[in-house]
Amino acid sequence: MVAKMKKGFVVIALISLMLILVLNPDVMSSVLNSGTVIPSSGTIKKTITWLHTENGYIKNEYGEVVQLTGVGIQEFMAGRRIGYSVPADENGSTQNRATVASYFKKIKDAGANHVRISIKLLQKWCNPVDYSDYIPNLDMCVEETAKLNLYIYFCFHYGSHSDDGLMQALIDNSAWGAWNNSRDDWLSTAKEIAYRYRNYKNVMGYQNQAEPGWARFGRDYLNMEGNSTVYAILCQEWASFNLDVARAIHSVNPNALVFVSSPGYYARKNVCDYYYNNPLNETNIVYAWQDYHCYQTNQPFWKSYGAGNYTLAEQQQENWLTSIAFRMSNKGYPVHLVEFGFTKDFTEISFERQMTQDMYDIFSGHKQGWSQFCWGSGNSQWYLLYDDGNLTESGQLMKQNFTPLP
Repeated sequence: MVAKMKKGFVVIALISLMLILVLNPDVMSSVLNSGTVIPSSGTIKKTITWLHTENGYIKNEYGEVVQLTGVGIQEFMAGRRIGYSVPADENGSTQNRATVASYFKKIKDAGANHVRISIKLLQKWCNPVDYSDYIPNLDMCVEETAKLNLYIYFCFHYGSHSDDGLMQALIDNSAWGAWNNSRDDWLSTAKEIAYRYRNYKNVMGYQNQAEPGWARFGRDYLNMEGNSTVYAILCQEWASFNLDVARAIHSVNPNALVFVSSPGYYARKNVCDYYYNNPLNETNIVYAWQDYHCYQTNQPFWKSYGAGNYTLAEQQQENWLTSIAFRMSNKGYPVHLVEFGFTKDFTEISFERQMTQDMYDIFSGHKQGWSQFCWGSGNSQWYLLYDDGNLTESGQLMKQNFTPLP
């Protein structure tokens, strides 16, 4: 009798739990996607999962290939006193949660499946007074994108393009500047942020640095590409630093993707050759680079586009992208274009729209991802998704090429 009563209670409890999950999508979503809160929509929808790298692609927990197509936010998301790090309105005013939520919703409504936000990892040391504002604002970004089932990743932007001393300190683990920054400081702060968001599946990962421009890994690369010995040493140092950051992040969240960047404003063939011949021995690594076509005017595809030979130009562009990036998938590593851009209305270059559409098609064919860089204010509005609340011409093209999550 007692056994039957216990069995009855178990059945009732299970039925009650099922009713709660079916009738309350918030609860169901929270159960399926620990760490994020998905708003009620009246139906149970498939939620986002941890991502991982597998056989040259980024996949979800169901084994489906995920092509990450989204936007990177910079000037429109510039926050009070702390540079790149947090959202603001389109006039650069101090951010608030309603503004942040509204802006992310615009991005989601356009069809993007992720957002890239650059942050100054040096903020902790350079402006400690402001650091108390820094993390809560990042929390706000994470929370608001989570509600939208929108992935997010943070780029650890180092801040200035002229800090030769900083880059050397990161390599040598020596003190730098008035704040005595070192490689250990960088690693510990990257680890601290990764630990903070370790339970948020929508925080898909972190990019280690972007465009160390004219610092050691910009100017020296430009000057020494003809010196294979020095160049190899520089590449080895850079790869070692990236590997240390990846392992620091994975020590607290092995599920995080780590985007390792090619130094400088655009991909250099020698750096890509080094990575191809010396891949990083670490899981969940995505090889990343940024590229603006204005730096590639000497490439054959640029000349073919200018001559109106678009069929040849597209093939040449694909050949070039394969040589600097897509071939990494043959070694089991996905790639991701973390920054690229074009003008908001395609007025500067006659073949810009065609060249950009071809690039989207090429990435789609290879099932690799990109983050379109959106920035600008006043008269310098380039690469925008929205302008005055409306999709720009470039934004409309982005919308046509954003790929939904599987």
